[in-house]
Formats: sequence, structure tokens, C-alpha cells
Amino acid sequence: MIFKIFFLFIPPLLWQTYKTKELPPRAFEATSTWHTLNPEFSYFLWDDSDIEAYIAQQWPSEFLTLFDSLPIGAMKADLWRYLILATEGGVYSDIDSLCLRPIREWPLPKENTPRHLLFIDLDCDQTHFCQWTLAATPRHPALLYLCHYLLKQWKKRGGLLYSTDGKIDVLATTGPTLFSNAIKSYL
Repeated sequence: MIFKIFFLFIPPLLWQTYKTKELPPRAFEATSTWHTLNPEFSYFLWDDSDIEAYIAQQWPSEFLTLFDSLPIGAMKADLWRYLILATEGGVYSDIDSLCLRPIREWPLPKENTPRHLLFIDLDCDQTHFCQWTLAATPRHPALLYLCHYLLKQWKKRGGLLYSTDGKIDVLATTGPTLFSNAIKSYL
């Protein structure tokens, strides 16, 4: 029953990304845990060229400009996960993450299931929301808000954020800090 409820709202789509379709052995092993434990899900591995084509077709051109200007692959993966889940829904997980429990066994509401569902948890540091594995319904308002929040922040500060040591601050530019701030702002 719970699994049927899940599919009524979150489509059985599993999204991952890597710079190319050729995965290193460790990433290949990690992705196989998702395939093995979730055979009922359609699986998609997208590389940068797939993502660029998708953004060009589905989102305003500003998002493709933003994607192309991101200098680090993890930042591109951050932006894409937000965009793909906002439009298509499903489950996203980082390419190096292991699936330890089938998605059908994830804790889900048993009654009064809302029309929009977004599954997030606290990250290991307990200060940010986890964004390396997410599940959502298509067109979830929090994720749509997040996508536009990221673009707005990018424009407002004129690009990248840097840490005190002069390095690009991936966490605050596109990663868990930005994600958490956007979700908190939405709420």
C-alpha cells in the first residue's frame, strides 16, 4: 500500500549524473546498488551534454547560462538535480552514494498524503538539509522556488561565492548551504 501511494505522487524515475557516461569502477558499483534494489524504477544517467540539451528545452535561457558558467562538476550536478526534480520529479542521488534500502521501503506518510511530496532529511552535519539524495513530486513548489532562488542569488552577487581562504565555496554557491537557505526561505 505505501509503495502505491509513493507512485501516485513521486514517479518511479531515478536520476544520476556524471561528466561522461563512462563511470569509474567505484561509481559503477554504487549505481548498481540503485538498479538492484529498485528494479521498478526507470534509471537515467545524464552527462553534461544531456543536461545542457534538457535545460535549453525546459528552462529559461538564464539557467543554461548559469549551468555553463559553473566551473566545478559538483556545482553543475547541484543545479541539475534541482532542475530535473522540479520538472520531472522522482528520486535523485549522487553518483557515489549507495542505496542501502529499496526506495519502496522508505518511510512515507500512510494517511492524508499531500499532493506535493518532498523527501529531505538533515545532512550528516545536522546543520544543513541533505541534498545528495532527494525525492519529489513533479512541479513541487519548494523545488521550483529553489531553482529561481539559486538563479536570483547568482545574479545578486555577480557569480561565485568564495571562502575566506580564497577557494570557491561550492556549499554556499549551489550546494547544501544554498539548498538549506532556499528551503528555509520557502518555508
